[in-house]
Amino acid sequence: MSIFRPFCILLILTAGLLGKDRLRLEKADVLESKTIDGKTVQYLSGNVIITKGDLTLNCQEGRNYEKEEIAYLFRDVTATTGTTVLTCDTLKFFSREDRILSNGNPHVRDEDYDLVADSIIVFTEQDSGVAIGRVRLQQKGQTIYADRIEYEKKTGPGWGILHCNRSGSH
Repeated sequence: MSIFRPFCILLILTAGLLGKDRLRLEKADVLESKTIDGKTVQYLSGNVIITKGDLTLNCQEGRNYEKEEIAYLFRDVTATTGTTVLTCDTLKFFSREDRILSNGNPHVRDEDYDLVADSIIVFTEQDSGVAIGRVRLQQKGQTIYADRIEYEKKTGPGWGILHCNRSGSH
């Protein structure tokens, strides 16, 4: 057996493990790559699918800054991980920070809660986030209205509210 064979197997396994943490373009009907200000930008349109680990991002238009690992997504945007689904008009994903910034009617749904706001920031690896502006959180038969809610996923069902600036509650 050649000394190179174990090395090649190790290299393939390592590449597979490291690749799981990278932002990957899985599909787009149209892909156009341009260089703007020295940065390569992928212009994506039609049935766009981008993944990172168990996070899947779908949209109809997008811009992917591959080296910076930042994706801008537009039109029919959906972000899915496990049973949690976020929909919005515009989404910016900062892959290195595992952070989603969603605007334009953002709505997060899970089997345990329903959250809408003017803007929702999600920290995907921490299962936490911030909802800002006209926030409505429905959970366990309770509805909370607020200007801002900071939340974190608890073990077990539901979300724990860390901080809430309330404008009212029902």
